[in-house]
Amino acid sequence: RSYKDGRARFNGYLEDYAMVADGLLALYEATFETRWLVEADALLDAVSELFWDEEKRAFYDTPADHEELVTRPRDVYDSAAPSGTSVATEVLLKLALFLDRGDYRQRAEDVLEELAGGMEKLPGGFGRLLCALDFSASEPREVAVVGDPEAPDTRALLEAVYSGYLPNKVVAGRSPDDDEAGGLIPLLAQRPAREGKATAYVCVQYACQTPTTDPGELSRQLGT
Repeated sequence: RSYKDGRARFNGYLEDYAMVADGLLALYEATFETRWLVEADALLDAVSELFWDEEKRAFYDTPADHEELVTRPRDVYDSAAPSGTSVATEVLLKLALFLDRGDYRQRAEDVLEELAGGMEKLPGGFGRLLCALDFSASEPREVAVVGDPEAPDTRALLEAVYSGYLPNKVVAGRSPDDDEAGGLIPLLAQRPAREGKATAYVCVQYACQTPTTDPGELSRQLGT
């Protein structure tokens, strides 16, 4: 909570880790720079190690090495700001798609199942977690775009992705010669550009429709 001259005085809380990871995911989708996705994944690994209780299937707000309190705090309610639990759950679901991590998805589903009764009785207190539930219960689109990020044909495909309302999706991208991204991000693996043109792949649970270079066809596949 306090950082100056390269020094932090206090441990981070769950919401700190989760919200930074959420921001890193947004930054990745805006830039397609692999390092941001790698950093988000590293933060989620830390979240699992520091805040997760396997027996209770829940996240605590303070890390395991935090000073001892009478009870270890755990606030799951969303207010003006979402809870760390809600944001962490949503990030787990998205990273599960980017990285094909079944363990991340299972952990998120454990949280949703554990808090299902609370969401049913008091939905107004779980606004962000309900978004995570909707993401989990729907069939989120997994979109991979392969092309030069500065080229007009790539930009046209990305405009098709973002011009319609489709909240439940993840979008990954790389240039055709970026083999490293394909190795690090399963969603981009073995997804070549076709005929030298920017190419989009629309998938659900890694089962993909016919790849397309046409923005109109991409919009049709996305249902927007």
